[in-house]
Amino acid sequence: MRKTKERGFSVRFAKKMVSFTLALILVLSVFPSVSYASIPVGGPDLEEAEKVQVKYDVKYLDFETGENIKGYTVTKIDFAGNTVVEKAEQFDGYMLASCPDTKSLLLKEGERQTIAFYYTKLSSLPAEHDLVLAKKDATAKINSFKWLDADEKVDFETKIDAATSIEELQNIIRDAESDNHYAVPQVKYTYQCMDSDGVVFYSIDKIDFADNTVHELASYEYEYVLLSDRIQDITLEQGKKNVITFKYVKKSLLIRELDALKYLGDDKETLLEEISSLSGEEEVEAFLEKAAKINKENAPKVNYSLKYIDADSKAVLKTVEETEGIVEDVLELEKIEGYAFSNPVDGEYTLQEDDDREIVIELVKYNDDVDIDTFLAQRINYDSKLAYKNTNFTGREQALIDYVTKVVYNRDLYVKFTATEKELNALYGKLFNRPNRGGNFRFVRRWPSKGDVLADAEAVEGSEDQKVFTIGLMYDASKVDMQATEDAIYNVVKNNITEDMSDFDKIKLINDYAIYKGEMAITEVEDPNGAHQSIINLPNNRMSNNTVAIMLEGKGICEGYSMLVSRMCELAGLESKFVNGYSGNPKFTAQQRAFYRNYMLKSKAPWRYYNHSWNQVKIDGKWYNIDTYYEKYFSKYYPHMKQEYARFLLSNDYIKNVEFRIWEEQFTANAEKSYFKNVYSIYLKPQTEFVE
Repeated sequence: MRKTKERGFSVRFAKKMVSFTLALILVLSVFPSVSYASIPVGGPDLEEAEKVQVKYDVKYLDFETGENIKGYTVTKIDFAGNTVVEKAEQFDGYMLASCPDTKSLLLKEGERQTIAFYYTKLSSLPAEHDLVLAKKDATAKINSFKWLDADEKVDFETKIDAATSIEELQNIIRDAESDNHYAVPQVKYTYQCMDSDGVVFYSIDKIDFADNTVHELASYEYEYVLLSDRIQDITLEQGKKNVITFKYVKKSLLIRELDALKYLGDDKETLLEEISSLSGEEEVEAFLEKAAKINKENAPKVNYSLKYIDADSKAVLKTVEETEGIVEDVLELEKIEGYAFSNPVDGEYTLQEDDDREIVIELVKYNDDVDIDTFLAQRINYDSKLAYKNTNFTGREQALIDYVTKVVYNRDLYVKFTATEKELNALYGKLFNRPNRGGNFRFVRRWPSKGDVLADAEAVEGSEDQKVFTIGLMYDASKVDMQATEDAIYNVVKNNITEDMSDFDKIKLINDYAIYKGEMAITEVEDPNGAHQSIINLPNNRMSNNTVAIMLEGKGICEGYSMLVSRMCELAGLESKFVNGYSGNPKFTAQQRAFYRNYMLKSKAPWRYYNHSWNQVKIDGKWYNIDTYYEKYFSKYYPHMKQEYARFLLSNDYIKNVEFRIWEEQFTANAEKSYFKNVYSIYLKPQTEFVE
């Protein structure tokens, strides 16, 4: 009872109020369905006078039949938002089955809620029941008690077997019911507050009894708006993580949503004031919908037309006549058979104020059916998108290798596909750091480990072995430099190689251009045998091991020369391979050569020992080796060995045994014979003028 002094009432007035309250209690006691326990005694409470009164019920039920033991429902009254506590009553012939013997309930406005206590009859066995059948029933009842452990149940079953009367069985069941009641374990549950990004910003652990239903009221957070229901409950389960989560959204995010709407005008101030009064996800959604509607009503109108074009050929695929739209309307663009959206990539376009014009929509052809030779022979546009309809490569090992090659050639920053671990192993085993047919593939030299890719893979629903793999890609040159290099190489091939040229004339021109275009990016020395030559640094942070160095800086090392030859062959329609391997001392003995070969090729990562690269090219149906870098190197530093075309169109046997090279031959072609019988008797005139 509050002191009347605190409310500023006189003692005299307080006495009158007490008399009035006692009289009211006397009247209410006549009606057993209404409790007087919740009626306040004392002076008027101004805070509670503003609250809404709600009714709630208290029931005492038979656990097995659901019947009301008391014979009627006890109805009580309190205020919404209050937590009421009720204590179980005792009834003859019954034992409380629910635990604990007190329960609390957070009252909600507009709901008729119930606190229920469940009881079990102390004896459910009739006195005249046959003893044998009674023992079976008693054993079944013992086994139904959830919280008795196995040993306790065995003890009670032993007592049941030894019982000699129905009365003794009833006493055993009473003892078991009592033990089960007090064995209910305590369970921890978590009350937490989470923002719309899934970040928990408040959390506290609480304890109650298993199987109890606990109720929690959301706390008021000044910087947040509540999205979930204000009151939540959970039935606690033992051995499970029990969590009650209240979801909120930051007010700052809602303000940011309003800031993004340009045409709210004077309504924006009113909307900002409404944010603090929002509660619940439905209210927040309705608020945002209202703001969007106001913004749309105030937005200016534009007249626009659409033109769909092929992003590569610029051919017009479809036009849409002029129509009226509203700024910030999102247009769902029409799909065109065989094409994917390139700009915009998601197939949606948001109208802008300056869209009183023709809007150009760029599309690209799906690349699934474009074979790898045709793809490599095309000029690369790094602004274009690589589109695939089907990126599930389960059982399609070579298709996956071709797809990844295309992705790298397109300079995408990651590759994502569905496959099994078998296809992933093939990808790593046959493509990465191995001889391959795509020279530009070497722009990516550092790959994430296969273990990391497997660890990050996503499971495919309904499949035991398929996974979605994502591999991030890092390139050794910028997009701008790679595009400038591609354009320069494309122009050289276009301006100097014609379709009517023979394969031999094409590869001779490519060989001559690589030697003409690039100088060696190594330190200058008078005697290469007496000093170590190191790779020099190039301007603009460009690396010397790719075509960018040769085409934009005019210098490079063997890998850059080989990538250039490979790319020119692709554009000229010649099948070629980029080969990386080890170039050793030709003076090594047979024993030394055998040792190096065994040591390197039996390694799990032989590429770690490689120090050189060159090319293989297919001329008139036959494969040959070509090494433009060594041609350049030996011509400069070993004048006595100067002989043009001494490393032009050689057999595998020649470079392996005469020059002593080691490489993974299973990934390359078999060049059976050299094109010329004597490499030092080749009388060809090098071409030194080209149209660039």
